[in-house]
Amino acid sequence: MLVAALTPLTVLLGGFLLDRRLTLLQQEQWGRQKVIERRIKAYDELAPQLNELYCYFCYVGTWKKLDPPQVVEMKRQLDRNAYISAPLFDESFLPKYNLLLEKCFATFGSWPDDAKLRVFSDRRVLAAGTAWQTQWNRCFTSPSEFVDPHQVQAAYVQVMHYLAHAIGIHEVSSQQLGSTPIHSLEETDSPRDLQKGIVSDIGQAGSASTITPYHGPEAVT
Repeated sequence: MLVAALTPLTVLLGGFLLDRRLTLLQQEQWGRQKVIERRIKAYDELAPQLNELYCYFCYVGTWKKLDPPQVVEMKRQLDRNAYISAPLFDESFLPKYNLLLEKCFATFGSWPDDAKLRVFSDRRVLAAGTAWQTQWNRCFTSPSEFVDPHQVQAAYVQVMHYLAHAIGIHEVSSQQLGSTPIHSLEETDSPRDLQKGIVSDIGQAGSASTITPYHGPEAVT
């Protein structure tokens, strides 16, 4: 009699617990999906401008279309979006992001000064021609702080690897992100060499640096 009376209660309790567990699993899945959606939105905001930086500092793609003040303003926009989005990612995101920005810009100068571009200006001047404005020369740092484009390329690939993995894209290689051959031009390059480089966009010179692929951020659990 007692067993017969307890059986319906046991079934009812088991059904209640199972339903509760399924509800919790659905809520967890919904939460993970929302995080991925927010990460994708952050990627859509960050990736185009990160690519613009890569092009500008490595002399590839659209590097001639940006003037120095535009690049400095781009840093402000990137910093704002990166720090707003940082809680969506694990603790390795900001160090990778900041490494790339440190390769591109010199900061912590005088209080009212903008960040300075850590790259030679000669090719920019020649590419801009008569459109170049002399005040833009103040946008560049001293030669002692210039960074080789290969270092920029390596930092760019690392942060883009991270962002791709963070949104669930694991089949991505360094070649897809930054395989365009680049090389460094010194300030002492002759005008003829500079002009030749402008025409070729460095497409045939140098070789891509060796880059260790990033294996992905902490999984969303």
